Amino acid sequence: MVIRALLFLALAAFGFWWQRPPLGLDYGGFWFFLFELALLALWLFGLPALARRRPTVGLPVVPRWLRYALPLLGVLALVMWGSTAPMLHAQRYADLLGTLQDAGSDSTRGGLPALSVERAPLVSESVARKEAETKLGLVDPALGSITRIGALHRQVVNGELVWVGVLEHSGFFAWWRNRATPGYVVVSATDVQRLRVVRELDGQPLKLRYLNSAYWQDLLPRHAYFKGSLRHRLGQAIPELDERGRPFMVVPLIRHEIGLAGPVVDAVLLIDMQTGAVQRHAVDAVPDWVDNVQPERLVYRRLEDWGRYHSGGWLNPSQQGRLQTSTWQLDLVTGEDGRSYWVTGLTSVGRDTSLTGIVLVDTRSGAARRFALSGVIEEEATAIMEQAWREKGYRASNPTPLQVDGTPAYVTALTDVSGATQAYAVLGIQNKELLGTGNTLATAIRAFQSRRLGQERTAALQSAGPERHEGVVARIAASVRSGSTVFHLTLQSQPTRLFTAAGDLSEELPLTQPGDSVQLEAIAAGAVHEIRRFDNRALGEP
Repeated sequence: MVIRALLFLALAAFGFWWQRPPLGLDYGGFWFFLFELALLALWLFGLPALARRRPTVGLPVVPRWLRYALPLLGVLALVMWGSTAPMLHAQRYADLLGTLQDAGSDSTRGGLPALSVERAPLVSESVARKEAETKLGLVDPALGSITRIGALHRQVVNGELVWVGVLEHSGFFAWWRNRATPGYVVVSATDVQRLRVVRELDGQPLKLRYLNSAYWQDLLPRHAYFKGSLRHRLGQAIPELDERGRPFMVVPLIRHEIGLAGPVVDAVLLIDMQTGAVQRHAVDAVPDWVDNVQPERLVYRRLEDWGRYHSGGWLNPSQQGRLQTSTWQLDLVTGEDGRSYWVTGLTSVGRDTSLTGIVLVDTRSGAARRFALSGVIEEEATAIMEQAWREKGYRASNPTPLQVDGTPAYVTALTDVSGATQAYAVLGIQNKELLGTGNTLATAIRAFQSRRLGQERTAALQSAGPERHEGVVARIAASVRSGSTVFHLTLQSQPTRLFTAAGDLSEELPLTQPGDSVQLEAIAAGAVHEIRRFDNRALGEP
């Protein structure tokens, strides 16, 4: 009996160290660990006791405690289900997102982050990783055999959106021999050519010890569990840099609001990957340089629950009012206020090609804003952008909804089969005919603006009637646009009004000179008047 008791304690202690169950009644991992202990106790103590109690006749004797244990397990499972099931707590799941500020359609232009060519977050994770691995091999070829680049995560460092990834151990023996990795990589999310491998800080070599690829007590989740909090479930550990470039792991501490589900961030651990020092902060007291307080997967789950349950609860056979995110993942953008936001589109359930709005969620506070906006979703936008480069086979990265010259638009980079960025595209969210492409982002933006101005001009021409003008030509010149000749002229009586005409409108246009008397009919299109009929009276009747 003593030996079995010692064996039970030893196995229980090892299981606790290995599995790291949160010590709280609202965690499934805690109850599963208790179930494992119960099975272990049954194996070590219950089965030998049953073997000793051999019945003389009839069926084996079932101990009284076992007869009560099974019904108790059933009641416990029922309580867990009742405290967690969405069908009983649909509104509570919807409320996890908090108060969703509805900015309305009139505020959409001011709400979406404005696109700046210098800050456009168009470098995808795959492109950033490819370039970082190439750079790592050039810096030190030996690093490739003992380290690998870990998961890349975006954050704002000194005002710039970048990808950050720490060097992880390549395996157990690499960890056993080195015990630490020599730094991290930083890749600009706006310009993939701006990347660096950081191996020193303040003149001292970096030695990152507490990592996801380490073992035993150096394993980051285990270190965070025993040094940070036994009570909480640990969220995804994300590497972030402070203002000086010192690497930390940001670990959200998760508690459950609805039975065994409904995760919310209760606090945040900041772990120095070199020393292992652990700082615990409340959500509203996290240092300013920390961006990823609200993990992407948690925010995505909240948005899905809100869309499913905010209108009609759990039982809603008609699906009326139900919404869903338009993508499988969230994108990260920076606003004019310098803060970072998770962004995604919303679409009605069952209508997977129609956008109904855009949602921005603050990555620190979790506050959400919704902008009513109808248009195409990211998947359709991707297909349209790729179609423009069909002959070259370019693939679009995840389109990012931004504000381009006051117009909501998707902006994306297009890559070739090797993963190198070759082109860019800008597509109007509300008008998929507004498409601008180019080999540079600036070129694509100019093409988009030109297309938008052309459509606005056409609409103005269609809604306005022609006006008759007479006068003497003051200036006239011709230009070539997209292979077509366009004439520009002004009249002496209207020196500030610019008239334009297609070269094939009249054969008299090429012969017209300053001083000629003309009659024309033109339609106002903004600051320019487009000529629809032209007559140079100095050359006679047309």
